[in-house]
Amino acid sequence: GADVVAIDISPAMLVLAERLIKEKCLDKRVKLQERSVMELDTAFANESFDWVVSVLTFGELLQEEMDFTLAQCRRLLRRGGRLIMADEVWPASPAGRWCAARTEHPSSWGN
Repeated sequence: GADVVAIDISPAMLVLAERLIKEKCLDKRVKLQERSVMELDTAFANESFDWVVSVLTFGELLQEEMDFTLAQCRRLLRRGGRLIMADEVWPASPAGRWCAARTEHPSSWGN
């Protein structure tokens, strides 16, 4: 099992998450924090995580906020760590589109 830190800026989403976590008896493994991705630079030490998972985050950010958040994800990941992103936006920048086009699709995992 993994220890999980989940952040969200929305108190309502955190209430929903807390209820689901308790229903699944995961409250000893999952810690919730109300914070914005723009606080990542002060929230956690370098190389704190093996995985960073982002769900429906980048579609809410301006380009400079995306750049900041991606840089923070890189800083937070340990060597060999993984960044998993699930979102509904196609990157505006050529570099972002190049990365997105080369990202593994979950349906290919385990093959």
